[in-house]
Amino acid sequence: MNMKDKILIDGRLLSVNPTGISRYCVKMIEVIAEQYGEEQLVVLVNNSEVMRQNILLERLSIFQTGLKPFNLVHWLTLSFLVFFKKPRAYVCLNYSGLCFKRPSLKLVVTVYDLMFSFVEGFFGGGIKDIAGRFYYGLMVPRAIKLSNLALTISEASQNDIMALYGKNAVNISGGNFLEAQPEPSIIKRLNLLPHGYFLFAGNSRPHKNIPQLLRVFNKYRRYSPDAKLIIVGHKGETSSGVIYPGFVTENELVALYQSAKAFVFPSLYEGFGLPVLEAIINGCPVIASDIPAFREFKNNNMIFYSSDDGLYNSLLCPPTFDNDSLQAFVSKFTWGTFCKKLAQELLSLIKK
Repeated sequence: MNMKDKILIDGRLLSVNPTGISRYCVKMIEVIAEQYGEEQLVVLVNNSEVMRQNILLERLSIFQTGLKPFNLVHWLTLSFLVFFKKPRAYVCLNYSGLCFKRPSLKLVVTVYDLMFSFVEGFFGGGIKDIAGRFYYGLMVPRAIKLSNLALTISEASQNDIMALYGKNAVNISGGNFLEAQPEPSIIKRLNLLPHGYFLFAGNSRPHKNIPQLLRVFNKYRRYSPDAKLIIVGHKGETSSGVIYPGFVTENELVALYQSAKAFVFPSLYEGFGLPVLEAIINGCPVIASDIPAFREFKNNNMIFYSSDDGLYNSLLCPPTFDNDSLQAFVSKFTWGTFCKKLAQELLSLIKK
């Protein structure tokens, strides 16, 4: 495929079942297409099926490759590919970037978080952690240093990038992806009472700190034997008031947010913390660990804790929802602001 003088967008984090990062990628592609025109873009993907989730994506030219992000050999190979294909800009929607580039190439990298630097066991523990930290320690600093523009989505990640790599990244933040209508049948199917359960949504990776949540909830159950904790986003064994409903649709997730007593987010580290935003927008108060990314959401509908006792006390006395402060909170996180910031930064680097 001819990429010469085109804008090559690295969309390898796009997924058929969209994650938060995948949705960010779609939003960024939409902004780039609007600013430069669809005919100027080529999207690099591992699976062409990911382009069928959106009418705009279906119209864009793609370059399908077996080269994976975050693979050291593939990183080197991709750098050669981009060098010889001669696009005028490479907008990488992840932080693997390139190992080397032509001086004329405008390189943009996107850093959602630097979890690999801060979370023990991020790569699975043992030899995997040693190997992972080694090759990420080669790729990520090089890609960030080589970039003409580094984008990120929170002040917390912006500060981490400056502290670790001395790069002044641009924080473009974001808005709410979850705009589905509630499907209340899931409340009945799980035999739940409105505002009678706590909710967690996310994967089970070490930084999510699920063991603490389960440990403290089990203690809370001794005080309130009928209490329930709903965990969506990963598989687990339902027992002792902890319910794993498996995969839920966006409509069902909205219903779970809207009927929960509180959303509990015990993470040790996050780059942004999108579920906090989703919960509050859907009228669900939040109990969250006291980490930098979560402090950016500080509002009347959220309380923080920093220990097992703090979480236990928060479950005993969860916050009540304050509708009066909701609009002021929501106005801080809009896609209009995101699009304006992103377009401004790109246009200052990559001319039309």
